[in-house]
Amino acid sequence: MSTRLVAREAEQVVLGAAIVDAKSVLPQLMGKLTPGHFFLRAHRLIYQTLLEMFERGEPIDLITAGNRLEEKGVLAEVGGRSYLSELASAVTTTTSVPYYGDLIREKAKRRELAELGLVLAEQAEKAENLNGQIGGLLPRLEELLSKPKEEQPVAVYFEDLPDAIETEWAVQDLLAHPRVVGLGGKRAAFKTWIGLHLALCVATGSPVFGKFVVLARAPVLYINAENPPELIAKRLRMLAAQTGAPPPGSLAVVNFPTIDLRSPAGIAELKRLLSETTPKLVVVDTIARIWGVREEFNNVEITEAMQALRKLSEDSNATFVYLHHLRKAPVLGKDAGDALETMRGGSELVNLSDAVFVLKRRGEEQAVLVRQGKNRDAQEMPPFKVRMEITGDEVRLTWEEASTDSDSETEACAQEIIAWLEGQPTGYVAKTGEIVEGMKRLGFSQRTVARTLKALVEQEALVKPKRGAYCLSGCQLGGDEVGGDSG
Repeated sequence: MSTRLVAREAEQVVLGAAIVDAKSVLPQLMGKLTPGHFFLRAHRLIYQTLLEMFERGEPIDLITAGNRLEEKGVLAEVGGRSYLSELASAVTTTTSVPYYGDLIREKAKRRELAELGLVLAEQAEKAENLNGQIGGLLPRLEELLSKPKEEQPVAVYFEDLPDAIETEWAVQDLLAHPRVVGLGGKRAAFKTWIGLHLALCVATGSPVFGKFVVLARAPVLYINAENPPELIAKRLRMLAAQTGAPPPGSLAVVNFPTIDLRSPAGIAELKRLLSETTPKLVVVDTIARIWGVREEFNNVEITEAMQALRKLSEDSNATFVYLHHLRKAPVLGKDAGDALETMRGGSELVNLSDAVFVLKRRGEEQAVLVRQGKNRDAQEMPPFKVRMEITGDEVRLTWEEASTDSDSETEACAQEIIAWLEGQPTGYVAKTGEIVEGMKRLGFSQRTVARTLKALVEQEALVKPKRGAYCLSGCQLGGDEVGGDSG
């Protein structure tokens, strides 16, 4: 989206809100937003007129604003009364005005910086006295690049630090409040089931997984941006056998909303939904469907989206739990043992999250291993299992202690080896040493890896084309495809 289009949309939102509710909107803008900040001349004229009317104590609405613009002889230039009506009719909420005001000011600063850059380039090319002519432009450049006073960092001495605030929990020891929390897993790892279960538990006050206490039931918003609406409805009814049905008006589901966390219009839509439902918990299924990031490893775009989400969490006093996918193949590099490294996308996704959980399903077992890779509010939790029990049309999710016996360890190692080989090119042959080093970084001992490789060959899940080399059974091998030395 172009800068001009973004500026126009933001300016329309602010002006429409100022016409609809001048008494609450204009005081928020005066002092930090001037007519000169607006990109379009018509918008500058409208804003200037509204400020003049407000300062005189005149009532402001569609009729009075139109009359004042007509008296000044600029009504036709700004688009007439029909354009004022268009601005006002597009307003659904005024809660987003401060955000749009900041955006307008930021865009104005960028435009002035660009114009100043052109002047500097021209002066550098033509000026006879560089220090004199260019030096006069530098104070304005420094002013533009400096932070506003309200954003300047303030030094606080140790003795003046505020008292620590006790952590508030939406779900005791599981979800702090208000926070942004990630829940990652591959396909069929129960992400949506768990997201819906969390929503029902908070809305009904039931313990999560029958283990973690919900301190007080509260409204919940579930943003379904990935699954068919009928599937979400069916699963909620199945899960309600465990929690009971939520009270009327406590659990809202919105299907495929027009949300883009990097777009002013998308932010406004989400703020409207938050204003209507006033949730304590918001579940986003999935974050990749609403973050507006064009390249999933672009940390600049991810930062913009996550900072917007964090601000929404703070402003609305809601905990956001976003569902996300994992990388297609396990990470076998230097960070392989870090659960956070398995999350798909750029590193700023997890850096800007307050807590992150990673789900791992092992084979066909109706359970997932839950590992917490990050927690800003407490020590990371030890791994645990969530088991799914299906009886007819009823589904229950229950907590289990994670097993650490040797059979379970071998099974877990086997799943990691198979998953990694499946992520390699067709016919890939791995050396023993390569597999051992990768699995050691995931926390498996060399003895466990050796035992697992032997078991996988006996089960015919792997084949051993030569000493010290393994590949998936059924892979096509040629004489030159078994690479490398024995390991």
